[in-house]
Amino acid sequence: MRRNWIGRLGSLCVLGILVLPVTAQEELPPPEKTPERAARPAAGERPTRTERRERRRRRLRGLFDQLQQGTASPQSRENGASPGKAAEQTADRDNGAAGSPIGSLLQGLTPLLASPADRGGPGAAPLESEKLNRAIDEELARPLVGQLDNIESLELRFDQDQTDFARDRLGVTGRVRLKSAPWGAPADMRLRLRAGLRGGLAPGGRAVLKFHIDMMTDSVAFCNFVKYRALQRCYQADRTNGAAEDQEAFCRLLEATPDFRSLTDLADFVANMGIVNLQAANRKIERLQAQLQAVEGSNPPPSLVDALGKAYRSRDSLLASSVRVTRDATLQVPRIDVQTVAAGPATQFAQVEFVDMTITPDGIHGDLHASIGPAGVLLYQGAKGVLIEPTLRRLQQRDPATLERLRQGGRDIHRQLEELETPPEDDVPPAPAAR
Repeated sequence: MRRNWIGRLGSLCVLGILVLPVTAQEELPPPEKTPERAARPAAGERPTRTERRERRRRRLRGLFDQLQQGTASPQSRENGASPGKAAEQTADRDNGAAGSPIGSLLQGLTPLLASPADRGGPGAAPLESEKLNRAIDEELARPLVGQLDNIESLELRFDQDQTDFARDRLGVTGRVRLKSAPWGAPADMRLRLRAGLRGGLAPGGRAVLKFHIDMMTDSVAFCNFVKYRALQRCYQADRTNGAAEDQEAFCRLLEATPDFRSLTDLADFVANMGIVNLQAANRKIERLQAQLQAVEGSNPPPSLVDALGKAYRSRDSLLASSVRVTRDATLQVPRIDVQTVAAGPATQFAQVEFVDMTITPDGIHGDLHASIGPAGVLLYQGAKGVLIEPTLRRLQQRDPATLERLRQGGRDIHRQLEELETPPEDDVPPAPAAR
């Protein structure tokens, strides 16, 4: 379960490298035809995990294909077609109806499919970190701080020494100070992101991402909030099917754990969680081994072999992880250090290579290193000219529509944080028993 959390965090960070670095590169070759959407399961039938994963893969591939086809190619411009019309035609052709989800998405993106100058074509002004930083501060950060009472200060800057848009190198620093975070305590968060391509956009190239965070806040309150949200997911999930069997023991551990009063309580929980995770990994391996042995013939399904390999690598990662607890003379815990290292070969899309986190009573400090495989680099190559470059160029030019769209995104994030702080009444799990 812990590795799943780390993997999700890595995926979020990976999105940063996929959408933030900007440069003009050659166009991708025409995509293969998108597979037809699988028929929906009959009423009462629950798709398997493999079916759900395959459905998500097809949807992602379909969206990627349409993004490539809907970027208002030079041919469409020569024929007099507007960017918006080209995207609508693509959505209609690929979805059969403009009202489909992907069709609606593409229509919503058409304001960003601007002239060649906005996309780095002839006559386009170069992207400059200092101009972008001034626009972000004056047009985004300051207005948001003035509109949102809970934000005390907000800073976001491109590091001029680390950022080179022409070479797909990115350096970003940020700081946000909240008067009251969703866990009920003030928070001062400093972020640093470094990203770049290793081997360029050539086939087989990979991207590297390094993320650092310093969050000064009440760590015990924050960990109680994270535990509470994890317990909510347990209550919302279907805990009766086989796919959730490996998480059931973790959910029972959450249910039996009262609120943390100190890092000493948290250290006890982390130790128990490590035991539960390893036992769950062993059970999953044993179950997959039994399924493999039950297969007739000498050619087992590749999906089953792949699932067993992932289960082994997941357990290897657990064994490679370490937790170091520091105790004082009274046996209380003032500090917890957690390290995880990825096990197994690099993946085609993304992989968290290394996590190093330190927890003290007044803050959490962490480093995360991740790599993006050839599939992720390909996705970045297809997306950078569609959204990233037009948005940053219009931000640099202080385009009113783009600025308002970005401000609204900031307001939406703030609203979601407020919703986390005050969940619906029917979404609240019972409080754990007192110690």
